[in-house]
Amino acid sequence: MTSYNKVDVESKPSDIVSAITKPRPVRASGLGGESLHVKEIPLFWQPNPEKDIAKYHIFRSSGDEKDFSEIASVEGNTSYVDKRLQDGMEYRYKMTAEDKDNLISDFSDTITIKTKPKPGAPTGLIARIEKGFLGPRKVDMVKEPQCSVVSPKSGKSRDYTVTAVDKNGLESKPSQTITVVGK
Repeated sequence: MTSYNKVDVESKPSDIVSAITKPRPVRASGLGGESLHVKEIPLFWQPNPEKDIAKYHIFRSSGDEKDFSEIASVEGNTSYVDKRLQDGMEYRYKMTAEDKDNLISDFSDTITIKTKPKPGAPTGLIARIEKGFLGPRKVDMVKEPQCSVVSPKSGKSRDYTVTAVDKNGLESKPSQTITVVGK
């Protein structure tokens, strides 16, 4: 660096100085998650080695590989639960770390995790007509793959479908319709 006086005379150059700017945080690492949870995905990661990390930014994609959106900014924690997700869907996640000076790391590796799918629709329905005398009644939930209902009156028909519900309350799509005609 040089300077000029009033009469435009230049000074000798100053000594050379150098400076190093603060580096960005290292790339976030250890991102993982747990698959097959109902409508949610628990995520976890390793803390960054820098002592001044202010927050972690979590990004998710459920469509195009490049279509990531920030879903959360997590402060003071190395875990997050992504909730209200669709059943049986694959989601991709990546993250960054941000320090107290707003310097942001590169993205972590991308991980893919799937939520628990709904059970499959029941198949192989069969009907057997048995005489009944109490009239129509409600069909309850059953634990065994069979149930009994009063048959329709002679010449009348009734359609039935069945769904399966797993222990977490996820319900399948309805089975194919079976029509029972009274004798």
